[in-house]
Amino acid sequence: MNTEKENRPSLRPAIGEEDFASFREKGLYYVDKTVCLNYLFEWVHRPMLLRPRRFGKTLMLSTIRHFLELSYEKPGDTSRQQELFRGLRVMEDSEFCEKHMGQHPVLSLSFRDVDGLTFDEAYGSLAGKISDLVKDFLWLDGPELSKYERDPLQRLADREYMGTSDARGYAGFSLSFLSRLLVERFGESHRTVILIDDFDVPLRNAAAHGYYRQMCTFLGGMFGRVVKTNSDIEKVILAGCLMNTDGEFLEGINNMEDDTVMTQSRSLSAAFGFTPDEVKAMFEYCGFGNCYETARSRFGFYSIGGQELFCPWDICSYINELSRAEDPCSLNPGPYWAMTGIRRIIAEQMPHLTPKDSDRIEKLISGKSVRLEADIGIRYNYLSGDCPNSYVFWDILLHEGYLTLAGRESYNEVDVRIPNEAITGYFRREIESYYEGAVSDEFRNNAVIFTEALLSGDMRKANISLDDLLRGFVSLKEPMSAASAESYSREFMERVLSAAGRNISNLRFGSGPADITFSSADGARTVVIGIECVPDSGNWLDNLLNHAVKKSEENGYAGALSNEYSGSVLQCGIAFRNRDCAVAIRELHPEPRQK
Repeated sequence: MNTEKENRPSLRPAIGEEDFASFREKGLYYVDKTVCLNYLFEWVHRPMLLRPRRFGKTLMLSTIRHFLELSYEKPGDTSRQQELFRGLRVMEDSEFCEKHMGQHPVLSLSFRDVDGLTFDEAYGSLAGKISDLVKDFLWLDGPELSKYERDPLQRLADREYMGTSDARGYAGFSLSFLSRLLVERFGESHRTVILIDDFDVPLRNAAAHGYYRQMCTFLGGMFGRVVKTNSDIEKVILAGCLMNTDGEFLEGINNMEDDTVMTQSRSLSAAFGFTPDEVKAMFEYCGFGNCYETARSRFGFYSIGGQELFCPWDICSYINELSRAEDPCSLNPGPYWAMTGIRRIIAEQMPHLTPKDSDRIEKLISGKSVRLEADIGIRYNYLSGDCPNSYVFWDILLHEGYLTLAGRESYNEVDVRIPNEAITGYFRREIESYYEGAVSDEFRNNAVIFTEALLSGDMRKANISLDDLLRGFVSLKEPMSAASAESYSREFMERVLSAAGRNISNLRFGSGPADITFSSADGARTVVIGIECVPDSGNWLDNLLNHAVKKSEENGYAGALSNEYSGSVLQCGIAFRNRDCAVAIRELHPEPRQK
């Protein structure tokens, strides 16, 4: 990189810039990933690049396009590529550059915005993108085309027509059709390259809106025409976050070579995301070298193919904020990447957690790793519904960047962890928002049912609702793996009572632990909760429950409570053994207060 002052790139990295040519022409700071182009083109036949959002997939596809794209007016002229890629690592490979640089027509599409409440709406959005692409190639029309080639070309460029149901057949074969016309014009030595960014977005939106099967069938057929053996096409590259493993769609892409966050190869691991050396160099260049360790603990420690990585969005956002700060050393960086997500993945899953899921989340938040059976993708229709699949939940967290690999027992059996402080904060915020009712009322509703059951002395209902509450509870103060059983159980009970809107207080008699109390709205009834708990190897719940209830007699609670409450008092014993629990209730009749 030229370091003369007048030619130095901007000291502030570009946020949201995704076009390679803009980086080079505007003199923006560019992290050179071009060394990966050779591997992508020479060693991978049909690459499917799967990485979390904001990790640089779109910029990589733009880089590929600008490197490969043929000059349609002057075939063989590579002067633009020579200028754009001057000084970059790919230029050191002269044999690869001579073979591919500026030698291929490129069809580039992004499905990022393809959405709609119905399939017709979503198809119309997708068809519009195809039509806009075809318009850029209307110069192919001419006397050398037959009527059977000219008519489809004109129809494909007609945006209004392409939005109709009659045009779906044309849309399905549009990319393979254009590829054939381009090869006819420029010859077999200049076969077409197809780049599709965010290929998974239409399917995910379809799953959310109820037309998944239609979109799955349409895209499976469309991709199948270009991914399967096709002599007009040199390369097809798909980029997205999560692979769909549904049969109809998978049939269309079953010979793609996926490269995911679970890869064991380092060949493309550094192609997406920033390595520690790249981040250090950027911080030094921008004058913030002393902030690197803060950036690493806050945003680093993703692991892909054994390579430590940072999310580019986090690093660029942090440096931009540092450049505006009056005192950069005191700046506490925000959760930049974690706040760009739309789906509330964790909070949405909270009502459906199994006890095993809850234990896993607690361990992850405490800094530990957990073992999962993970897959390279999921069936997208599992993303919708009232009761998501537990395996899908963990696969989404892993592939979307909320978890990262910590080890591997076998290909599918992996150890995962939360990568850094920023994502740990995201977990905490999502869980907190659930308990506060920002996402789901289920926890609060169960908490109300439980407390009403206690006030009415209904042990059966109290036991059922308490079991539902505990099985999906996640501790934020002291995870089960680190806390004493009593501390954990008290946190849980206080959160339940708070969610139910009960005003709670603590009562202590003698040297034992304080009990938790709350009263009915009219003050006529008060519940006093005593908690007992043991580890797995301890006594059975029945013994614990008896002990919790008898505490009132041993400590003279009945007499003491008569001085505190004028109404009826219910003594409640709750016994815990990890996520097993039981409730016993009995009504006390303290003597009337002395006048």
